Formats: sequence, structure tokens, C-alpha cells
Amino acid sequence: MQSYEQTLRLFERWAKEREGITNPDDVRPQTIRRYICELQERGKYTFYACEDQARISCPERRRDYRQPVSVTTINNYIRNLRAFFNWYADEHPPRDSPMKKIRPLKDERQKREYLEDDEVRKLLNIFDKSYFSERRDVTIILLLLDTGMRLGECLALKIDSVDLVERTIVIPAETTKGCKERCVFFSTKTAREMRRWLAFKDRYAYYGITTNAPKGKFSKVGTCSYEIDSEKITLPEGFESHIAKKIQNHSDAEEKNYEDYIRQAAANNNFKYLLSRGISEKTQRKFFIGYDENWNHPNRRNFYKDVYPAQCCIIPTSVYSYLARDTKPGSKCKMKVGKTHIFNFKLHLIREPKPLVFVTEGEIDALSVEEMGYPAIGLGSAEMAAQFCDGVNQLNEYPDFIFLPDNDKAGESALDVLRNGLPYNPFSCSYYIARINYHDPNDFLVNDRDGFRKFLKECYERPEKLEPLHID
Repeated sequence: MQSYEQTLRLFERWAKEREGITNPDDVRPQTIRRYICELQERGKYTFYACEDQARISCPERRRDYRQPVSVTTINNYIRNLRAFFNWYADEHPPRDSPMKKIRPLKDERQKREYLEDDEVRKLLNIFDKSYFSERRDVTIILLLLDTGMRLGECLALKIDSVDLVERTIVIPAETTKGCKERCVFFSTKTAREMRRWLAFKDRYAYYGITTNAPKGKFSKVGTCSYEIDSEKITLPEGFESHIAKKIQNHSDAEEKNYEDYIRQAAANNNFKYLLSRGISEKTQRKFFIGYDENWNHPNRRNFYKDVYPAQCCIIPTSVYSYLARDTKPGSKCKMKVGKTHIFNFKLHLIREPKPLVFVTEGEIDALSVEEMGYPAIGLGSAEMAAQFCDGVNQLNEYPDFIFLPDNDKAGESALDVLRNGLPYNPFSCSYYIARINYHDPNDFLVNDRDGFRKFLKECYERPEKLEPLHID
């Protein structure tokens, strides 16, 4: 539905501005053809449905700005427009749909690569089945190869969906891409491995077919988490297929190191921007906050020759990534450089693990909590909640968390992701929600510094008084 709505909004604005059309009755096949031609010529992110959203997201700073729109995307637009105009023609007879003679563009399908039998055997021999997670991964790989299931469908399987006698699996409609239940079959070899896995798994967990390794609590493996784990596989010599090379290259790829730039920006910091938001020089120095008066994305300069450099506050999230925040008054523009990392995640959960840690939505919110002397992690955005869950699932021991969500819909959505994604065992860890009457923690700090300090102290010293993330 989101794709359908986006297509219609884009076409509605284009038709109004370029063709002067405001009524669907005035749309002709020639109108659709001109729209398709312009899609092919104009490039990505050069036209948008909402000006306000464009000012916030800064599409001109995207890496693929003005790059050609793919044939697949254009065909999706055609499909969505066809659905709308066919419906409109049915509702307003005897009008014909302008999409009647519009055909999808020809798209060359790429030949999919596959593993030879010897390569499958070599791949399976990599795993040490004495380990919980590696025995589980062997079972998952065999199921994927045998049944053709999608990874998400496989990871969501429940035990009662599998019939080991008939060697069938019923995939429920809730987890399939087309929302239709279907049945798949697997071989005797996979059935034998499934029996061994279930007997092995039941010593530790009873969640479903796939679970995380036992560490005192159990949760379903997420798709992102499984993909991250699969990148850590060390392939044996002689595993020479194109797919193997891609996996190995992806695993061995080095992230670009921005440490020198971060130190240079920290040396040039004038502290003014974050001082105005309640963050002291001491806290800024502690986390190497910097400033660049002529910032532009290091990987996108060639695409934005007409974009003036911005005056940005540089907030490191690791030596391989940082956040560039536009300091211009009223601007909400921010860009992330490098592979996304969560602010302070390694500091407070790996290098210097804390028993209780605050978790905020934004990096500046986390700095606000650190300003008051308490450990804090900044997700970077509500969308990063899933990555945070995957990271926590990899820890040997889980600390207690106090979540400080933004007071908006995105904050509530992030809490829903955390509820479903975090491993939960009430006997070994606790998760709490500390709600505030301001938009976000930094807003609280700026407007009532003493009240913010008192609020954090009460939360940290008496977390049991807070709202629990999970409700038993």
C-alpha cells in the first residue's frame, strides 16, 4: 500500500505541475507515455511528492542522486498506475483506462548463480555441529536449499508447522510475501538433520525451529542477525564459485577509516552549536565532537557540484562512521557517513560494560544523558532499533536498559521493535521505559536542566518504579 500511495502522489503532482491535469478523466495514454519518458530521463530523487519532506531528507545529498531510475522501478510505477486507472474506469463507465495500451518496459533479467553439489558439501563441512548456533545454521541452510523458502519464512517457522513423517512444511500466510499459505517439501537427508537438530535444541530452548544460542534467555533469530552471522563464515580453500567469492569479499571488505578526519574536526571544534543545546565543552571533548565549516559528503562530491558545503557538527559513532549535523538555524538536515554504527554501543556494552544503561533515539539525546553523568547509547534513529536488538543478541551477558524514547510516533514504533527483538528473561535482565513530557531528552535538558538531572537520578537509582518494556 505504501508503494501504491507513493506512486499515485508522485504522478498526481507531476500531472498537475507539468500537464495542468487535476482530474483523472483528463489523463490520456499520451500523458502516461510522457510521464514514463521523463522518469527515464530525469534520474532519482529529482522529483518528489512533498516539499517539506524533501527539505528534511536532503535528497540531493544521496549517493545515487540523479542516477538513472531502474527499469524495475518504472515497471512498478506502471503496475500501480494500471491498478488505479482500471479501478477508476470500472467505477466511472463507459470510460476506458488510459493504461489499456501501456506495456511494461523490457527488462533484462540477470542469470542467477548457484552452488554446485561439491560446493554445498564444502559449505556444510565448515560448521562445527558441537556448537548450538552452527548446528542450527546447518539445518537452516539445508531447509533453504531443499524447500526454496525465503530466509524470513524459514526463520519464522514453528515446530507445529513441520511434519517430519510426511516431510512437509506448512508456511503460514502471515510470513509469506504474497500473504498466502503454502506447503513445501524436503528430503530424507534434511528430515534426518531436522530430527537431530530438534533433539539437540530441546536441551536449551523451546521457542521454535530457529532460536538464538542459549545464554540464559531465548529469542527468535532475526533476518538481519542471521545475515550478519553468515558474513563471519571462513570459507575453505578450493571453494571457488562466484557466490563464494562474493561472500568472502563481502566478509573481508574493510570499512573506510575516518579517524584522522574525526580528530581534525575535533581540533577545529568551536563548541557553539552543542553548547546552545546544553552539551558542555568537557562532554564534547570526551566524545571527540568536531566541527567542519566546509563539509560535504566524502563519497558524493561528484554528484553535487552545485551544492554548497554545509557548516556541520561532526559526531563520531566509531572510527569508521560519523554523523554530520547541519548547524544552520532551523535546519534539521543530518547525514551519516560510513557503515552505520550505534553511538556508544561498544563503549558501554563491550569495552566498559555497565550494569544499567540508558538508550535514546538520537546521538545528541545520548550526549544529553552523558552530560548528566550517566551511561547512554544513541540508536541514531528509530529505524536503528532492529540493529540494536541484533547487536544485543550477540552479547554474552545482557545488561539492564532504560529506554528514553522520543515523545512521538517514531518513538513508539521503536519501542515495538525493541519489545519483539530483544531477548527477554525476567530472571536475568530487565528493560524499562522512562517517559518524559518533552519531545526528546535534549529538549528536556535545554528547558529544565536541574529537572532532567533529578529525573535521570530517580530512574537510575529506582528503575523498578518505571514502566516495564515487556508486560508479563
